[in-house]
Amino acid sequence: MTLNKLTKLANEHLSDKGLINPNNGDELGHGYTVLYDNLFHKYIDQDINVLEMGLKIGGPEFGNMDPNRGSSPSIEMWLEYFSNAHIVGFDISDFSFQQNDRFTFIQGDSGIDEDITKLVELKSNYSIILDDASHLSYHQQNALKLLWHKVAPGGYYIIEDLHWQPYQDIWSHFPETPTTYSLFESFFYRNQYINSPLISEDFLNEIKENSSSCILCQSSLSDGKVLIIQKRDF
Repeated sequence: MTLNKLTKLANEHLSDKGLINPNNGDELGHGYTVLYDNLFHKYIDQDINVLEMGLKIGGPEFGNMDPNRGSSPSIEMWLEYFSNAHIVGFDISDFSFQQNDRFTFIQGDSGIDEDITKLVELKSNYSIILDDASHLSYHQQNALKLLWHKVAPGGYYIIEDLHWQPYQDIWSHFPETPTTYSLFESFFYRNQYINSPLISEDFLNEIKENSSSCILCQSSLSDGKVLIIQKRDF
């Protein structure tokens, strides 16, 4: 099997976006990079902004409240893959020690609007926004609500690991929220709106009108499911 560049980098940096599961050597990674390389290759040498939310597996969603969790494999991967891009990272844990002239870190919580607003105000737009944070549907939909309008024309908004919700009850104070997978599957595949406290039917119609594609993908290597929305290139 010939691996594309991004998958090779994911494996080298031990990111589970590639074929390696750094936490369980008996299981494969999600393999998302097999798809991402095809989508992102056009940006490989371009001066763009890339935002990733959630920089390393094993945070509060797994009960780990330690603010210092070592370096982020995916940030190392993105910096090597995109030769001229500026990478912005967002996480509840502290990855500020990895900052350099092409990587800016913002510490925050996806459930707090003021924290997401820092990302909104930081850049004029992002060619790629990738949500790999807590995977809590409330967090995913809150970030999308605030960040969708920051996607550059032709750019991508991606939400990973829609097959999984955190087991911990530390976010039980949030209102009941349909899973992000069911919200998009119902609206885009069956033309039915499921009520969400964050994402209105009007907002989903706005996404539909301003996107060239909205697909739900299932990894062939794992249970991983990912939502990929591409904004129209106006």
